[in-house]
Amino acid sequence: MANIQKDLMSYSKKTDSIQKQLHDKDSKTETVKILSRFFKEKSRKVVTAAVSSEENLALKRPTTQSSTMWDYAASRAVDGNKATSFSQSSCSHTNDDPGEPNWWRVQLDRPYRVQKVIVTNRKDCCADRLDYFIVGLTNSTEDPVIGTYPLCGQYPSTVAPGATVTLNCDPDISAGQYVIVQQPSNGTGWLTLCEVEVYGEPVVKAAVSSEENLALKRPTTQSSTMWDYAASRAVDGNKATSFSQSSCSHTNDDPGGPNWWRVKLDRPYRVRKVTVTNRL
Repeated sequence: MANIQKDLMSYSKKTDSIQKQLHDKDSKTETVKILSRFFKEKSRKVVTAAVSSEENLALKRPTTQSSTMWDYAASRAVDGNKATSFSQSSCSHTNDDPGEPNWWRVQLDRPYRVQKVIVTNRKDCCADRLDYFIVGLTNSTEDPVIGTYPLCGQYPSTVAPGATVTLNCDPDISAGQYVIVQQPSNGTGWLTLCEVEVYGEPVVKAAVSSEENLALKRPTTQSSTMWDYAASRAVDGNKATSFSQSSCSHTNDDPGGPNWWRVKLDRPYRVRKVTVTNRL
């Protein structure tokens, strides 16, 4: 953590230097074509400890299940509500269909090394339907079939009525974007889940051999906007330097602090360099 803070202080000094270079001597608005290019390198991505211990990666993420009884949709198991009574409309429920054991699946925003999955069972009725359940992790969008996806683990008994239980994943399991909860191979009957929580850490990619512009088409803002010369034009991938080509951002010459422009990356990075193209 001390090294990260030191790197962030260094980054802050570099950004101050860049801002001074971009601002002209008369403190008037410059029209600047800002194509901010950042590059990844091995072990340079900032991953905070909170991601692996505090953030429920499944919350309100897209879900599906083998079938749906009435309106007890798969999404109810990731609504953030741990209510355990069916009358509270916060549990998912499948039908009792023949064939493969019933399953439920959530799609995370990207692949993670899942460390644990927390499941809350129904309390008002039929709690014994959640027993010896399996949790798997995959990158496949095919309907889950037991034995075809990496196994995070299996709960060793029947979950008590209204109980919330934790299944710690095999530390050697490969990273995946889809988390599966499924009945065991001999499981029959309905599958109902009142809440599913997923915790883990994102995959840190190895060194990237080719340059990647992390700012390209990312959300932007600026201190003000002259006419329709929006901040987003500076990350549109077009290096045209003439105003008539409509690919430069532009602020107004407003009083107050120096004008600024900002881009939001998809996550924290340690920035190696920023490349800027000016108006011609």
